Amino acid sequence: MMMNRLALYLFLSTAIWIQLYGIGSGAWEKQIDTSGTGKGDKSMEKIEKDTVLACSQEFLPDKIQMHYTVTNRGSKDIYLLDVYPAGDPESRKAVGDYNSVYACLKDRNVAYLLKGIPPLPKDRLVYVRIMPLGTKLAPGQSITRVFEVPLPLREQNHLYYAPLRPEDYEAVKVKMLILAVQFLRSTIEGFNAEPASHGLDLFRVRGKDTVSQAETMTCEIAVQDLQMLKRKDMFSRL
Repeated sequence: MMMNRLALYLFLSTAIWIQLYGIGSGAWEKQIDTSGTGKGDKSMEKIEKDTVLACSQEFLPDKIQMHYTVTNRGSKDIYLLDVYPAGDPESRKAVGDYNSVYACLKDRNVAYLLKGIPPLPKDRLVYVRIMPLGTKLAPGQSITRVFEVPLPLREQNHLYYAPLRPEDYEAVKVKMLILAVQFLRSTIEGFNAEPASHGLDLFRVRGKDTVSQAETMTCEIAVQDLQMLKRKDMFSRL
């Protein structure tokens, strides 16, 4: 009798747990903020992510060479936001800048490298925000990029800040290097993509609220004996 009651209790408990947590209904899901800003709409992310970022680094005597690959496992196009508009000083033609990256110190000992939308300055008014160009990534497609960052690492935002004098930086040891790459989905509200003159594969992309609609993928790399130069001015950090 005691065994029958125990079996009945376990059966009912399991049934209630399945009903509450949805086991057997497919992939597990969790709600996350994918805006990269902590604000905006929230979306559902499945454990099997539909966008994947893989990265690696190579330390050279005077620079770090960063390698990263983005794969679109979803069913719709996405647009990477990792190329910045620039101009060729010789030909005076518009070109894409594939090497520039926003860099800041984050959480005391983390160097954060962003290929995406950098923050606006806090010490001045900016009338026109410079946005990165988009690279289309169709379903099932992967793309690999390489960029270089000079050593020592230093905080930088080439769109809005000029380099400082050496004495205007503070050296900080970092233990983690985070590469962040942003993208827009072609399914967001108000999405529009127009070919850019900076390159055949580049587009000017936007949504109803592009900054909050951009999603961020990250890749973490543990490092040792790496310094980052922290700016002493009113630098905007993420």
